Amino acid sequence: MLSKRDFGFWHLVRTVRVRSLLWPEGAAALILGALLAGAMVAGASKATRLDVTGDYLVMAGVLLGIVFATFAVVTSLLSDSYVLFLRDSEGGVLPFLAPFVVGVAIQCVALAAAIGYPVAAKSSESLEPWAFAIATILFIYALLDVISLSKIVIAHAATRAEYLAVMRKSNEGDKDNRQERDEIP
Repeated sequence: MLSKRDFGFWHLVRTVRVRSLLWPEGAAALILGALLAGAMVAGASKATRLDVTGDYLVMAGVLLGIVFATFAVVTSLLSDSYVLFLRDSEGGVLPFLAPFVVGVAIQCVALAAAIGYPVAAKSSESLEPWAFAIATILFIYALLDVISLSKIVIAHAATRAEYLAVMRKSNEGDKDNRQERDEIP
């Protein structure tokens, strides 16, 4: 029997393999974000960094909307038979849905970092470069996570196509068996 806990954020995070959170998107975000932030801290003014995080804020909001809308569309378009197929597979339906929930969380954290950066920039000179680096890394991770979610959607489309091919073959076999039974005198 499912409970409210089965759909909690941390429960869903545990259903996602840590490696899939960190590789390759997480590692790439850490490297690219750190390099970009380091270059911006060294070569751009604080006012420019504030403008850049304003852009992060706009884009993170858009990405959050896209990821959430994709999650809603994907879940609403699942056929009953495919949902049952996922339920009967290893881990059930939750491993299929969990990356979208984690993706929404990543978008929310990136959005919060973009909102929080101006506060840090105006309140502490020593905290400002670190806050910018964190906001940049999270924003790049949010961008790369959209690619990761796209791969998951494609993988499930391929899995569904395989499932439908097996079902068609099974139905054709059932049809042939019925015809053979009907032909026996």
